[in-house]
Amino acid sequence: MLLLHGNGASRAQVAENAGWLARQGYAVMAIDFRGHGQSTLVPHSFGLFESRDAAVALDWLRHQQQGARIAAIGISLGGAAALLGDQGPLPADALILQAVYPDIRRAIRNRIAASLGTVPSWLVEPALSFQALPRYGVWPGRIAPLTALRAYHGPVFVIGGGADRFTPPSETREMFARRIRAAGVVAGRWARSCQRLGAGHAALSRKNPRLPLGFDRQALSAVVRLCRPARAGRDAAWPHPKSFRPPSPR
Repeated sequence: MLLLHGNGASRAQVAENAGWLARQGYAVMAIDFRGHGQSTLVPHSFGLFESRDAAVALDWLRHQQQGARIAAIGISLGGAAALLGDQGPLPADALILQAVYPDIRRAIRNRIAASLGTVPSWLVEPALSFQALPRYGVWPGRIAPLTALRAYHGPVFVIGGGADRFTPPSETREMFARRIRAAGVVAGRWARSCQRLGAGHAALSRKNPRLPLGFDRQALSAVVRLCRPARAGRDAAWPHPKSFRPPSPR
């Protein structure tokens, strides 16, 4: 299992979930994205450049686990990083996307609206969104997990919070609907969705250490089932990986 934390957090954010998975017999790896935790201090990029950290981590983990199946669990920024790679979505065997924004313009607009209201959000958002070109060398349309999701063909579990003002339920349902359209006739097998009533973005991002683990365990268990190989017991035999140092930002 590769655990990818949210914006402004670190691998400590997912430590409890990592411990729970390890106790189930799974090898677990959590990283600090560039600009987070103990990694090199650089500006955040909403998952665009963080996707390179996720790709390197997955490659290393796959090598260490000798080809065993790997699920990636991305929270907010981490989910965006799992989808926005230079070569497309992270080639994990399953994805869980938790409180992931559909595109950068709506992500910025929702955050402004949560503090200042709807009208200021529509007025201010373009000036912030189009900074993507001078800052990251891409148009805002490139930073769109919703669009990127079409290129992923493995099992997906989409989770959102009923009280999330940064990624509201309508956007979570849109992410799920996009996955259903991409999956076509196998959608019933490969796509799952869940909405936690009353949960805001911070709760889903695990920034509150007092949040019960029950909901997260249900979600994690679902991904485990989606990713389980045909031969029973193979996952439980994964050895735990050695320490990993994230690559230098580039």
